[in-house]
Amino acid sequence: MSTQEQRFGEVQNIIAELFGISPDTVSIGLKIQDIPEWDSINHMNLVLHLEKEYGIPVNESSIVQCTSVSGILQTLSSQSLPRSNP
Repeated sequence: MSTQEQRFGEVQNIIAELFGISPDTVSIGLKIQDIPEWDSINHMNLVLHLEKEYGIPVNESSIVQCTSVSGILQTLSSQSLPRSNP
């Protein structure tokens, strides 16, 4: 399994757990407007969780970029952040 596939699986599980949805519904193309569970409060919870897990700084850029699964993966790979809590 590649690092990218592993990272997607981690993000998939994080989103599923935080939003109370099946991991099978979390695809690479999933965006904030696609599911009602991904509201503004849960979005901030997600960004804070990513900060805790990967050390992503919480700032305007990360809040905006992390509005899709692909954006989250792009943020993680651009910052080359290892998972803090494996």
